[in-house]
Amino acid sequence: MPSIREARLRHASHYMNVLREADESYRQGGASSSRGLQLFNTEWTNIQVAQERLAEYSDRDRAASNYCSEYPRGGSYLLNLRQYPRDRIRWLHSALAAARRLKHKDAESSHLNNLGLSYARLGESRRAIEYYEQDLIVTKEIQDKRGEAIALGNLGIAYKNLGELARAIEFLEQALKIDREINDTRNIALDLDGLGVVYTAAGRSEEALGLHKQALSIFREIGDRQWEANTFGNLGFAYGAIGDHSQAVRCYEQDLVISREIGDVRGENTTLTRMGMSYAALGEHKHALEFYEHALSLTREIGNRRGEADVLWNMSLTLDKLNRRAEALSRAQLAFELYTAIEDPNAEKVRTLIMRWSGRPVG
Repeated sequence: MPSIREARLRHASHYMNVLREADESYRQGGASSSRGLQLFNTEWTNIQVAQERLAEYSDRDRAASNYCSEYPRGGSYLLNLRQYPRDRIRWLHSALAAARRLKHKDAESSHLNNLGLSYARLGESRRAIEYYEQDLIVTKEIQDKRGEAIALGNLGIAYKNLGELARAIEFLEQALKIDREINDTRNIALDLDGLGVVYTAAGRSEEALGLHKQALSIFREIGDRQWEANTFGNLGFAYGAIGDHSQAVRCYEQDLVISREIGDVRGENTTLTRMGMSYAALGEHKHALEFYEHALSLTREIGNRRGEADVLWNMSLTLDKLNRRAEALSRAQLAFELYTAIEDPNAEKVRTLIMRWSGRPVG
């Protein structure tokens, strides 16, 4: 009769293979993606139980440590899509500790990068940067050019979120140069899309449109549905920045269809906020408010503070247009507190408007 340890390792091994199979199918695109998603959804509870049992004693068992480190990597695409940031962070801290015990540098790099992404999704850009910088050190140590480019690109987006746009462009251009040297098609598209996001923030929206269109073409060609959706959303945001809100809505609608099809709640949340912004710009304030209310519920469920601040801020502007100033002030104050906590440059803009609306200083 097998021991409890042997039974747990056998259970972990089985669901590791299930997770890898689902993730591989999802990566292939088309009908395979649907099969991968279905398998993942069916076995998700069992996968979580297997990981939790491993994490309990991985510090005392080398085989358990190995599985604990490999679980987040075995399902990297689907976990990135479906797992909420707080849950992912818990998995990744366990995996990072295991990888360091085992001295598996490639796994350590992967976990550091994903921890950065997870904290970024919570709006914690400074903390995300700490992990990306650690990852950059490891990738250079092991001469992993692809990993180095990924870390540089993620640093670029993190600095964009802090309003340091010149620095963001510098990191993303470094990433793009490396990815072109190693001919990494998917990451070239990620770099182009990221640069487009920064260009829009810098007021260079016409240039951003071209970058997003290049990235969209690549993601469609390689069958990456999640990033096809994300890029549609970023393309729509660039159209909104040049005042073409009807075209922005069309992009968001395509983004929303794909995000819902693949179950990307985080992507859906961002798109609902942006849809609200476009309808508000078109003068359809009641319609915009419906999108904001739905987005606010989702973003609080996910725990994305930057997303929550964005929704509250835009909701406050729409409420004011509907002559609901007291409610607008309340939402704006909450947005200001969140933006301030995460060092988002929008905080000063919100502070100025609150002072104008209320006639009093804002701390």
